[in-house]
Amino acid sequence: MKTTLNYKVLIALVCLLLMTGCKYRHYSKQEYDLSTTAFSDTLKPKSTGSIIANRIIIIEGNLTGKAKLIIEKGTDKPITVELNGKVDTEIGNEWYTPNTIFWYEPDTTTNPKGKITIRYKV
Repeated sequence: MKTTLNYKVLIALVCLLLMTGCKYRHYSKQEYDLSTTAFSDTLKPKSTGSIIANRIIIIEGNLTGKAKLIIEKGTDKPITVELNGKVDTEIGNEWYTPNTIFWYEPDTTTNPKGKITIRYKV
């Protein structure tokens, strides 16, 4: 009886570890070193099926200084994300382009440095 309980507890722990480790398994991932140099990049999802699609973008990281990401979603109004200190932002929205283009714009008066990870999926 005690052995059966031990197996059940062990199985529950393994399942919990697998579920937490797979949180972002369907997301593509890009990592960026941030500095005082502006840049842009294009996030290309693995599959779109349609130009109009719901996307989820998760931005995580840490930045000393100030900067912003401007994310184009295919409409006249892009999304602006302020970067300062610990970054933990989730954006979910309809996109009207097959890819997602973003621009990193540092505030050079604050000498920004850090890293962010962008995870995204359609």
